[in-house]
Amino acid sequence: MSAAVVNTDTAEYYVWGDGFYGWQLVRFERLSVFKERISPSTAERRHHHSGAEQFFYVSSGVPSMELDGKISALHLQHGIHVSVSASHQITNRHRSDPLFTVTSIPPSHVDRVMM
Repeated sequence: MSAAVVNTDTAEYYVWGDGFYGWQLVRFERLSVFKERISPSTAERRHHHSGAEQFFYVSSGVPSMELDGKISALHLQHGIHVSVSASHQITNRHRSDPLFTVTSIPPSHVDRVMM
């Protein structure tokens, strides 16, 4: 199988929640990689994943991640690991739209548990 070059022009684009936008860069049985953008003054609902681990990596802006009760500002080229069952919520408290990638092993779209 040959590798295909992926970018935001060719990836599937989606909208979710209130002010969240993304591109599905990779989606396989055991791995997913998404690039996402958050509108100013928005937050996803606090949740955890029953089987997926995630890694968030910031390419622009300053989103904040609440992870098990601790809030961390994620600056350019910062990343944060979210382990299985860890409660988390990403927010945008700034005027710019941060961009970040989310890598999930296995994919997290089927095991999201809202809190």
